[in-house]
Amino acid sequence: MTAAVILAAGEAKRADGPKIIWPVEGVPSIRRVAVAALNSTAISDVVTVTGRWEAVTREALRGLDVRFIHNPNFAHGQSSSLAAGLSILEPCESEVIFLLADQPFITSQIITDLIEFHKGNPGSITFPFCQGQRRNPVVFNLERWRQRLKSLAGDQGGRGLISENPAEVNVWAADAHPLAAFLDFDTSRDYEKLTNERS
Repeated sequence: MTAAVILAAGEAKRADGPKIIWPVEGVPSIRRVAVAALNSTAISDVVTVTGRWEAVTREALRGLDVRFIHNPNFAHGQSSSLAAGLSILEPCESEVIFLLADQPFITSQIITDLIEFHKGNPGSITFPFCQGQRRNPVVFNLERWRQRLKSLAGDQGGRGLISENPAEVNVWAADAHPLAAFLDFDTSRDYEKLTNERS
């Protein structure tokens, strides 16, 4: 069983307000991500990690079958959100996929295909590779990485584990999918560029 953890606790310091609720094709970015996760046949549970913008995050996801966990340490960086999300996953979950709340063009098919590729290969970490770069989201085997992920510090997330353990990594070739599906946005300019390119 694979759980999805949506990382939505960032402070959005480079944006003018809570960027995860900015509308994309009329729908808040985070809601689009959550719906993609919920519609994936590979996902058994969807957890959203909230932070500074908890109230608006919950409102944006109203009516969806997602669980919430608040990260009171959101200012300490993304690693604290990984730990918060992992803390409420069921012991039976064998993998976790970490989704970014500001990656609005991710699809349920990409999530499903990535997880199925992960399960069909021996590595314990899987990420998509599109147009010459490593992309998000990333899948981790929980039996192998649960404790290490919970003990990380800072704002690097799981990137250090990927770099330090190349023998554990599966690379999913994703050039058949549009690049926009793997892009997130940090600023209003990024947001405008991404949404305009898709329109």
